[in-house]
Amino acid sequence: MTCLFRIFLPGVLLLSGCGIGIPPPELAAPRPVYAIAGKIAARAENAPARAVAFEWRRLRTAEGHVDSAAFTRHGVTVARLIVSPEKVEVQTARGKVLEGENLSAEHLGIPVPVRALGFWLAGESDPSSSTRELTAPGGAVQRIYQHGWEIFYAERDSAGRPRRIEAKFPGGSATLSMEQIAEAAEKDKE
Repeated sequence: MTCLFRIFLPGVLLLSGCGIGIPPPELAAPRPVYAIAGKIAARAENAPARAVAFEWRRLRTAEGHVDSAAFTRHGVTVARLIVSPEKVEVQTARGKVLEGENLSAEHLGIPVPVRALGFWLAGESDPSSSTRELTAPGGAVQRIYQHGWEIFYAERDSAGRPRRIEAKFPGGSATLSMEQIAEAAEKDKE
């Protein structure tokens, strides 16, 4: 029995890549870029203010960035959002699935450019659209003018990440307060 083990062990090690310096295959699983939790309060003209808590995650996949978010009110999930290179999809608490870039204007009453939100939360402009940026003396982006919105980074943490964003959009305004921000150990190098 020991003799058979000695004969087959090198073959098993060779096939598995162990002991001869062959690295294991890379996994295609999404890798986190950042995760943010906070609150959004928005008010459109002639409408009551709306506020929700959110958790936003950006993942890096082989196809590009994928954003996922959950929005809650009083501890109850009211919507989930997925933004991938192929589509924007919102699932409501009642299970209705909505797709398209203008979901927010149609269903929330405010014109939110959903694809840009993940970039704005990270403190940068949406690279797929023209923009005008103003920088602070230290070089960080202080204001972004994009998609008809004015994004003002009112507060940043010690690492320079946004903590509070004040925004103006056609017909209203919004404030985003980030309470928890975590970045992946590996920086996004795209």
